[in-house]
Amino acid sequence: MSIYLRLKGKGRPITFQRSAERSCGYIINVSGDKDITAYTKADSNVFRDDLL
Repeated sequence: MSIYLRLKGKGRPITFQRSAERSCGYIINVSGDKDITAYTKADSNVFRDDLL
């Protein structure tokens, strides 16, 4: 998330950062705190189902 915010967040309002933190928090709560390359399609399916 820090890399994303550094690359995409320049000049954006604080709400952009808060939104990114919230979104990352959702996936971490559902699938655990993993390296970005460790997330799988199964993780995204569980995340989708949790949102529904």
